[in-house]
Amino acid sequence: MPLHRQRSCGPFLVAPVRHRDASLLASARLESIARLVDVNYHLLIETPPRDSQPWTPLLAIFGETDAFKARYPDTDESSVLNFFVLDQDNPSSIRNCIRSARTNSLSLRHYISSELWLDLNTLYLGAEEWTPELFRTTNSPGSTSRR
Repeated sequence: MPLHRQRSCGPFLVAPVRHRDASLLASARLESIARLVDVNYHLLIETPPRDSQPWTPLLAIFGETDAFKARYPDTDESSVLNFFVLDQDNPSSIRNCIRSARTNSLSLRHYISSELWLDLNTLYLGAEEWTPELFRTTNSPGSTSRR
């Protein structure tokens, strides 16, 4: 049955479509953040930073400057990575996007394959174990805190 017909067939089929759309938005946001963090990191490896705070443009791209400054005093690598990857108060952090995708998928559990659920749940459980130390590297570009 085509998707547009499912939406109009009754209240029982609207919820899965809504959750699917929310999962797609969360995964798109997660992918965008992960790609830009990766690009910025590798750009800083290849070229010396011209700015004293080379991670600031990344916050501006996502419109997160105010939210970031409300919680972090410095715009250093460690703080920005924590904000974009681990921050429980940032609904757009990678960890929270993974949580959101898993939560939305719970209501779709009987519509998705066992393999997809297993992969998503494995990713979620792994993300729950992430710590700031996992992302800290020696002599990383744009970082003020080095081991």
